[in-house]
Amino acid sequence: MSDKVERMVEVLQEVFTSPEMEDGDGRHYDGNIVDALDKVAHAMVFAAKHLGTGDACTTWGALEAHGKAILDAADNVSGALYAVAEALSERVNDGR
Repeated sequence: MSDKVERMVEVLQEVFTSPEMEDGDGRHYDGNIVDALDKVAHAMVFAAKHLGTGDACTTWGALEAHGKAILDAADNVSGALYAVAEALSERVNDGR
């Protein structure tokens, strides 16, 4: 390998390998891009899971809760339409 290619490999390895970094007080901190991307990915998963649920005591995310609300609403509409259909059927059968 040429010196330039070998140096590029070393640099990329340093960038994409997460070192154990600590400050003077022994606290871990982000060492490089790997740690930053990992934190962003975890934050996105957390946000998707908890989006819009406020302080609700549930493991459902906003998408599941929204889907359940849509199904409940569709059930309510279905029940109301069924009641209207029954009332129309009674009118027809009574000759009105």
